[in-house]
Amino acid sequence: MTLEVIFIKEELAGLGSAVIKVDPRIRNHIIKNKRKDFLDMSAVHAIDQIHLTQCFACQKFGHKSGSQFCQFHGQEKTVCLYSAKEHESKNCSVKRDPQKHNCSNCLNSTNNRWYNEKLQNKKRKTRAAERKKNKSGSLEDLANYKREKNVYN
Repeated sequence: MTLEVIFIKEELAGLGSAVIKVDPRIRNHIIKNKRKDFLDMSAVHAIDQIHLTQCFACQKFGHKSGSQFCQFHGQEKTVCLYSAKEHESKNCSVKRDPQKHNCSNCLNSTNNRWYNEKLQNKKRKTRAAERKKNKSGSLEDLANYKREKNVYN
C-alpha cells in the first residue's frame, strides 16, 4: 500500500491541512469510516479530491497545452474557458459575468442534453426576470408568454 504526501500547509495552533495520494484500499477504508480517521491520536477529517489536467488551448481534459494530444498542437488557436469562443481566456469580455459563461466541452459533446436543458432554463429565467422588471402587461408580453408555455387559449 502506498501513501505519498503531496504538500502540507500548517496553520495556527498546530492545525493545518495536507494533500496525500493514497492507494485505493486506503481511500476505501477512509470512505468506509465516514471520512474520519485517527492519526497520532488526533481526529482527521478527509475530503476526496480528484486531480484533473485541463488544456489551456482546447479546454479538453487529460493533457496540457502544447501536448501532442491537443487538437491545436502546433497552432496559435485557443478556445476560451469562459465563452467557448476562439480567443484567449485572459482577453474574454464575459470573464466576469458567470451568466454568460459557456463550456466548450458541453457544447461539443455528443450527449449535451443536460447542457441544453440548463441553457434553456437560464434563458427562461432571464426572460421571466425581464418581464417582471418591465411589468408592462402588454399584449406582446402576453403573446410571448403563451407561446413560451404552449398556451393557445
